[in-house]
Amino acid sequence: MPLEIKVDHERRLVEVQAIGEITPRELLDYLHRIVVEEAIPYQKLFDASRSTFNFTDEEVMEAAAWLSAYRAANRGAVALIARSDETVAMMRRYMNLAGDSPPARLFSSVARARRWLDTMAAPAAKPLND
Repeated sequence: MPLEIKVDHERRLVEVQAIGEITPRELLDYLHRIVVEEAIPYQKLFDASRSTFNFTDEEVMEAAAWLSAYRAANRGAVALIARSDETVAMMRRYMNLAGDSPPARLFSSVARARRWLDTMAAPAAKPLND
């Protein structure tokens, strides 16, 4: 499975390890899972340092549009880890389309990403239908 997802309800943290080529469907399945598990308010650590994304502009916009549908919900900070030029570019496209809320930051190491997340408070849960 190219996306290994761990949802830690006690720590209010979602950790994703992306391995290999990630498809738009896999990314949308991940987003669906965090909704189903009521983990939207949790902080997210998305390690894409060992993956590639060959999404079209339209596919990136679809994922960003899906996320913006949940702007009303309190969403936790997102730490993105990427190393290759292509993956860094993909993550920057996502960050530009997703906007400033929640805060998202790009890192080259998991350790730095974790330290940053430790400084961010996870927001309290807010019902999606409010």
